[in-house]
Amino acid sequence: MENDMEERGVSISELWRIAKRKIWLIVLAALLFSAAAVLVFAIWINPQASDYKLEFMLTYPGVSSQKYPDGTIFYYQDMISSESLLAAKESDLRFADVDVRSMGQEDKISIERDEDSYILSVQQSYFESRADATAFLRALARLPIETVKEKAAALDFSLNKSVFDSVSFEDKLNLLKSQKERILSKYDEWIAGYSEDYNVSGKSLKNYRMEASVALGDAIFRELMEELETYGYVSRELLEVKIAELREEREMNQKKIKEIQSMMDAAPSTAAVSSDYGEGLAKIVAELIMRNVEIDREIAALTEENVDTFEARLQSEYERMQNAALSIQEVAQVLYEQESRANFNTTNSLSEGGTNVILVGVGMFILVFLIVGGIVCAVGLPKFRESQRRAAAEADGQEGEQTEEGA
Repeated sequence: MENDMEERGVSISELWRIAKRKIWLIVLAALLFSAAAVLVFAIWINPQASDYKLEFMLTYPGVSSQKYPDGTIFYYQDMISSESLLAAKESDLRFADVDVRSMGQEDKISIERDEDSYILSVQQSYFESRADATAFLRALARLPIETVKEKAAALDFSLNKSVFDSVSFEDKLNLLKSQKERILSKYDEWIAGYSEDYNVSGKSLKNYRMEASVALGDAIFRELMEELETYGYVSRELLEVKIAELREEREMNQKKIKEIQSMMDAAPSTAAVSSDYGEGLAKIVAELIMRNVEIDREIAALTEENVDTFEARLQSEYERMQNAALSIQEVAQVLYEQESRANFNTTNSLSEGGTNVILVGVGMFILVFLIVGGIVCAVGLPKFRESQRRAAAEADGQEGEQTEEGA
């Protein structure tokens, strides 16, 4: 009987009977190890292998051009530069202990562009909670918008007074024309991006543009330019020099006329030669005479009174253009303040990477349960077999006694 037991091995039910005696020990060991595994993954392994991600869009006037309001190029990678990381850290006391230096140097933070959206990713180990990480990533995302608003507030559409006063009358007109074109172009850009009825401080963009277009109107510009070309106005400081140059030019023209007339008198009498030659010289004389007429007209017009009047008109147009410049600067500041923002796709950042701690806990529980159960069975098997042998021996003894009594 004893030999039969040794030869047939151990059944699963017998192993379960052995393990059941120490089931509390097996379960307790499995629970302790699974809890330890969960803590290790949650506190140390997962934060090193997981990231917080935040997706967002940037919106401001002209964002599609990838430029700031002043025309400088917008590089989205600048959002994770050392300067940006430091600025985000200093924006909130919650980030005082965040090591932004190693975060940047060890590439623990990154940004990628997905069409019109951006995705910021940062390693979880740098933050105590998802809320802190979300706040930090939001602070980074808002930095370009703060820069946009700062640059918009610093936009300058004005024309420097000292520069304007130092150039010629023709250059003054061209400077004013360029300034007006820049202002109207910016209004056109905003109207195309929004609408002509877009309201800024109680007035539509269309009305702002109309007011700016009145300054140095096309008719006024042509009139001033034609008058300048006709009379050749210069500033008071150059007035005497200009008149002296004109008089000298007139005297030179007079000399040329006399010389040409002498040449015409001395020309050969051949009909064909004298006709062509004479017509050419006569044409030159006519041009010189007309030029002298223009010179006399210019000299007559080049008075201090006329120059002052013309310059006063230019100054008046200058003042109107500067008022238009101040107006568009105010519009720009309000418009960029109203329309510049970072739009977030989710309220909180999303966690990616790492291992599911629930699966870790369940897996560790099963593994330890089997291991400890196996150990308990291995240790308890000899005792279990010994108890089985004793029970078998007792059963054999009782059976023998019953046989003898029957005999």
